[in-house]
Amino acid sequence: MSLVRHSLLPGRLLSVGYSSAPQFWQRTRNSNLQRAPRAFLTCSLASTLLLIAAPAARCVSSKQMKSERKQLNRDLLDSIIMRNIAHVRELLEQGADVNARDQEHNETSLMLAVKFANADMVRLLIDAGAEVDARDDSGRTALFYATVTSEVFEALLGAGADIHAQDEEGNTILMRKVSESASLSDVEKLLQLGVDQGVRTEAGETALDMAESLGLVKVVERLRIRAD
Repeated sequence: MSLVRHSLLPGRLLSVGYSSAPQFWQRTRNSNLQRAPRAFLTCSLASTLLLIAAPAARCVSSKQMKSERKQLNRDLLDSIIMRNIAHVRELLEQGADVNARDQEHNETSLMLAVKFANADMVRLLIDAGAEVDARDDSGRTALFYATVTSEVFEALLGAGADIHAQDEEGNTILMRKVSESASLSDVEKLLQLGVDQGVRTEAGETALDMAESLGLVKVVERLRIRAD
């Protein structure tokens, strides 16, 4: 007695013996493929192409966006150096990174503003979220580059800049100013702000040692008072 299994195909019911099942399913598969709608095959091909193209499109889009952001940041730094505060404001609104850095010395936009612009530019960047204690490739913060008696210096202090910061060589802001032949009033103000004149650099020098080597007589006298 032969075993029979029923298979349902469109429009008819077939009885197929187990022994002929493989041939039956092969014929059915081939027949169905031949009858497959061309639109279905076209759709499948299009979907496959989309799946292949999508990652490439995302990659191109990502690279383009990165390039655009890089250009925005470059324009921001250039505008700061040119003291074009209106353009700086526009670039920030367009998405430029307020903490963008130049490639030469890893200086931030705020550092460039301190060196080349004015207090209004500095305040604009601070209000936009600039990091006041970010460091450049020498380990210096923006405060190292500000004139002690300037509005810029006050703006940085008001934003919480660290008056006790040291660079990679161990120099304090007081040492930095002394090495630039600081005036007595600059030194006096830094001492009043609490800068420790007894700190030594990696080479073992103090601010007093630097003042003596530069022949800054009045500064030496002032620092010796504190040293005693």
